[in-house]
Amino acid sequence: MIQRRCPKCENGVMSDMYTARGWGKEGFYACDSCTHTKNIYEGRTMGPYIVFIFFEMVLFFLSSNVSLVEYTIYGVVFLFLVYRMIKARMRDVEIDNDYPIIGEFEGEFKPTKIQKKSLATYMKKTFKTGRLVKLAIALLVFVSYSVMFYYEESLDYVDYIGYFFIAIVLPIWLVMTKFKGE
Repeated sequence: MIQRRCPKCENGVMSDMYTARGWGKEGFYACDSCTHTKNIYEGRTMGPYIVFIFFEMVLFFLSSNVSLVEYTIYGVVFLFLVYRMIKARMRDVEIDNDYPIIGEFEGEFKPTKIQKKSLATYMKKTFKTGRLVKLAIALLVFVSYSVMFYYEESLDYVDYIGYFFIAIVLPIWLVMTKFKGE
């Protein structure tokens, strides 16, 4: 388990209480002395923005005749990606300076009461946000397929079966499933 120095108190140690893996590894750090918590993505965050910038440049240069509106759209997207890349770099530098790694904890870890309370609050907020996202996706799928199905003129029985599974069963399944640890 990675431990970092807490910037809020003098001798606080922030321990990785919960690690989520998705595109990368993100740790939830809680201080053992104060109530300071921080989500820290382990690794650099500039890479995807560089890939998106190169991808947009390729798309721009492959276009044979570009109008003023397309120049404006490409310019706005390019500036947004550059801005996000600079923000990601600033975030990486801030994490390196404010939350330096102390080392790896070897042995059996016993969290303090403050850390347990911080983790419980974080998990409650994370599960609530996750449930809202799942509900929004389920509603989007249901509404979009219902509108599409409503405006379709010649329907076969396969269309009705597909609609039933995609627009009704899938959203219900999405809403009813629980997150691991819930």
